[in-house]
Order: sequence, then structure tokens, then C-alpha cells
Amino acid sequence: SYQLMNFLEDRHNPEAKEFRQLCGFDKLGIPDRRTMERRFASVFHFFRIVIQKMGQVIVKLKIVNKQGRVVDSTRTKAYGNVWHKKQKLKNEIPKCGNIDKEAEWGKNSQGWDYGYNAHILASVSPICVPLDLIVKTANVADKVVYEKFINTLNPSNKYVLADGRYDSGKLYQLTG
Repeated sequence: SYQLMNFLEDRHNPEAKEFRQLCGFDKLGIPDRRTMERRFASVFHFFRIVIQKMGQVIVKLKIVNKQGRVVDSTRTKAYGNVWHKKQKLKNEIPKCGNIDKEAEWGKNSQGWDYGYNAHILASVSPICVPLDLIVKTANVADKVVYEKFINTLNPSNKYVLADGRYDSGKLYQLTG
């Protein structure tokens, strides 16, 4: 939410200005940081709908190839201090403050992180365009999130490129 607020408040970035206009924040004003934090989950749901709709138009206009897709995730560390797993299990909030209470611990190829994963489904050629986005806590496995992308795929998809974290028999059946 801090990164989103910094982006929204950036008066020198033309993309931030355009985004504020699309969201109606240019007329209504940018919500308070705490309001954004409370609505963080629904904000990403909104982003997902916008990306899906834009992706549908791009595919319909044949700007991208309908046959291939790629899926991957990227880790985003939680802003502020980490909430250690032992403390979190006991619901002991550290006195250091500035804790993201919704984030979780997750492991990837670089090690353990406290934060979130942004899972992206995109077109492959001739350009890579995001077609779907799901943000989950870092402890949610990639292959679990992939099942939610199935509705974005259509019968003309012949293949989906993914790394080993998406490898499972169930996903082959769902995609196939």
C-alpha cells in the first residue's frame, strides 16, 4: 500500500497522473493511506478486472497471438518491519511498529521473504501483454494460484510456458 500511495501521489509522473484520472482520484482526491490499506485486497481485485478487460480487448483485436501464454510470479517484500513467524503464531505484535499484519512468510529460490507474490498471466508473441493478475501472500503456492487463471485461458490456447513451481498433473488436466 505504501508503494501504491507513493505512485498515486507522484505529481511528476505522467503515468501516475493518468492512473489518478482513470480511478477518479483527480476529482475525488486520493484516499487516506489507512483507507487504502483497509481496502488493499479489493484494490487488487479491481486491478485484476481492469487487466482482464484490457487483455480481452487486446486478444480480440488480434494484437497478440491467441495460441501461447506465459505465467510467472514475482515476490514483493512487505513494507516496514517483518513480523517473525513465532511472534505471528502467538499473535504477539512487536513494539517496533510499522508491521504489515496481512503479509506472510514464503520461500522462493532466493530464500525466505515476508510479503506477497504477484502472479501474472501474459501473452507470448508478438509482444508480452499482461492478461490476468492475482496478488496473494507469499506463502500461497504458484500452482494453487494457477487454477484461478484457467478462466482467462480460451480454447485457442495451445500452450502455457511456466517454470517448475507450476508443475502438477492437475494443472496439465485443467489446461489441456
